[in-house]
Amino acid sequence: MFKKVNPRSWSNIELRKFGKFFKGEIINVSGWADKDKEGNFYRDYFPNATNYYVSNYGKDKERGVNQYVKTDFILDLEKDLPEDMIERFDVVFNHTVLEHVSDPLKVFKNLSLMTKDILILVVPFKQKLHFSPGNYGDYYRFSPMAMRNMYKNNGFDVLYESYTPPPAIDVYLFYIGTKDKGKWKGVLDEKLLELVSLNGKMGMNDYKTLIYNLFYNIYSKIRRSFFK
Repeated sequence: MFKKVNPRSWSNIELRKFGKFFKGEIINVSGWADKDKEGNFYRDYFPNATNYYVSNYGKDKERGVNQYVKTDFILDLEKDLPEDMIERFDVVFNHTVLEHVSDPLKVFKNLSLMTKDILILVVPFKQKLHFSPGNYGDYYRFSPMAMRNMYKNNGFDVLYESYTPPPAIDVYLFYIGTKDKGKWKGVLDEKLLELVSLNGKMGMNDYKTLIYNLFYNIYSKIRRSFFK
């Protein structure tokens, strides 16, 4: 009756479009339990991976993150990257972590150093405040301009970018960047947003969006009550 409008479901759909193209050593950085919050694991989004890894921050491991998925590496992304992690992976994937670190430029640089080629990022453009006192904060939101600059400044070309379409109150951005643009010609050709057309529109909630989300939330609560 209603299509899903939450940004996590949307970003999962986006990732499924492209995961099959990537091979080699793939890592979900700060991936917690590698769950996509829809009952699946992100490792299954990359069927052609030679090896798939998950890293986490030390405190996450202490809180039982490896209950479901083995944590292969413990990394503090706000510290200098260990030498043996530089260009260790073919694909680095990171989902909604940059808003939770106090130095996102440092973290972006470390993510960039970890990959030989592909960096896939999902970040919030607009989302409610969400933090865990004593564990992690919620510091930043990111625009397409900011993301393009960070990719460019770290030696990447952006192959693909998109954002959660309306109607949606929360909005994520989805990015795929490469260090070797020629390698992907004819496979993942550039698809970039027309930023001028988004000026004053992206992230705006008109009355249709608000009404749609109100009815969707009511519908979701009723549906959940029948399938407890």
